[in-house]
Amino acid sequence: MVTRLTVTSAVLRGCLIASIVTSTAAFSGNADAGNFFNGESLYKQYCQSCHGNRGQGMIGGAPNFARGQGLMKPDALLYETIDRGKNAMPAFRGVLKEEEFYDVITYIRTFYR
Repeated sequence: MVTRLTVTSAVLRGCLIASIVTSTAAFSGNADAGNFFNGESLYKQYCQSCHGNRGQGMIGGAPNFARGQGLMKPDALLYETIDRGKNAMPAFRGVLKEEEFYDVITYIRTFYR
């Protein structure tokens, strides 16, 4: 009976996680995944000099993406930060197209493992 309860709990936990992921995608402002390869290219062009080649943060105040800093938030909030800028980071509104914001977000999320 204990084993069956554990399996049932694991199944329920998996369903809950799937539900949360699905809900987050629906409310993120963009349910489609960004283009990793375009995000990599854009990151190298606009972000790497301050955030480092693997997101480790090269200048003071830049989050260390490799440690998950700044990434534990929905895509919509990351989009807003890139769009408006933050602290020493300039705004990229008018520089990047909407889908390019999500391409960069998709790419930087790969730094944290």
